[in-house]
Amino acid sequence: MKIKYKADVDRGVVISTFKRNGWEHTDGDDWNVGWFNVATVRAMFLPETRFRFGDQQMVNHYPNHWELTRKDTMVKNIKRFMRDAKEATEAEAAATGAGDYTYKDGYIPMTYNLPSDYSLFAEEYKRCGGGTWIMKPFNAAQGRGIFLVSPFATAKRALA
Repeated sequence: MKIKYKADVDRGVVISTFKRNGWEHTDGDDWNVGWFNVATVRAMFLPETRFRFGDQQMVNHYPNHWELTRKDTMVKNIKRFMRDAKEATEAEAAATGAGDYTYKDGYIPMTYNLPSDYSLFAEEYKRCGGGTWIMKPFNAAQGRGIFLVSPFATAKRALA
């Protein structure tokens, strides 16, 4: 089967890779791979377009992709899921008389969005005796701007 692609760009490394692998460009609706910018994908999924994927179609973005691909929103959604799972499990335990249920959620590290969560962060920072914290700038990528905060490193710099 010949793979067909549709794209809203006509050059670049992705398009040249498609061509080098013998993929066929199409402007119709018979594409297998759609390589589109975020705005194009968002427009495809508006309710009035009533767009539906075929069985053999995929795209490089999906609506609201940042809800999982940005760490701050991913953590927010995981915490929401865990809260809902805890409530559902506790309700089931109460209905069946299965006894007390303690929900374990220790695999998600403490996460704060600053400055809005500053008071929560400061409280946890004091409670843990400082520790080392990873600071990641909002909406940065590929490790840019990430740094560590540690009270011991801060104290050493103050004494030097």
